[in-house]
Amino acid sequence: MNQLLTPQEQNSSPVLCYYVNWTQQLQVVRIANISDCYWERVVFPGQRIMFTASIEAELEVYASSPPTAMLSDKLSVKTLQVETYKEKGE
Repeated sequence: MNQLLTPQEQNSSPVLCYYVNWTQQLQVVRIANISDCYWERVVFPGQRIMFTASIEAELEVYASSPPTAMLSDKLSVKTLQVETYKEKGE
């Protein structure tokens, strides 16, 4: 199931992003490097999420295996940005 999630940031125009948890582990993803914005979600194995975020944001990915969650990756929103295409004549 896809979800559209929107963290609230005020620094720049938000971009649409897409992330997939390709692992077999539960993941926690969050954006914490933007002031006045803290956004966090649990992403199940195989789950896809769409969200909007500032282009300056970084998505932190934590692999979760009880009893701890460890930072496993930091992804720039630029690499997660969804490209949009316009029809000719628009």
